[in-house]
Amino acid sequence: MSTPTENVRTLPGDLEFLTPHCPICGDYTDVYPDGLQCDRCGIAWDSDGTNPERLDPDAKQCSSLYRPTRRCANPEHVDVEYRCWQDAGHLGDDHHNPDLFYSWTTAEQVAPAGVER
Repeated sequence: MSTPTENVRTLPGDLEFLTPHCPICGDYTDVYPDGLQCDRCGIAWDSDGTNPERLDPDAKQCSSLYRPTRRCANPEHVDVEYRCWQDAGHLGDDHHNPDLFYSWTTAEQVAPAGVER
């Protein structure tokens, strides 16, 4: 350790180690004794981030659809659609699909949640 000088500076606090982001919604995962979990999406992983499993394997998938290019002039792009990967009845108005880098809201969807597809 060095000798104290007149330029005494306050040290920062401890580091906070963050868990990985959920690949579906982008939120931080939570640490549980047997691994990592995203409560929002209902997915759990082993502690090394492998072997994803649904917390409720019988839960139906949210039926919300988003078509970002539905008004495109190119007919090949019009039918591009993304379906929310979260469970049906999930909390919040945001819908998520890991193939998009953003989410969409219920107001932006083309097929409402709760409609079977």
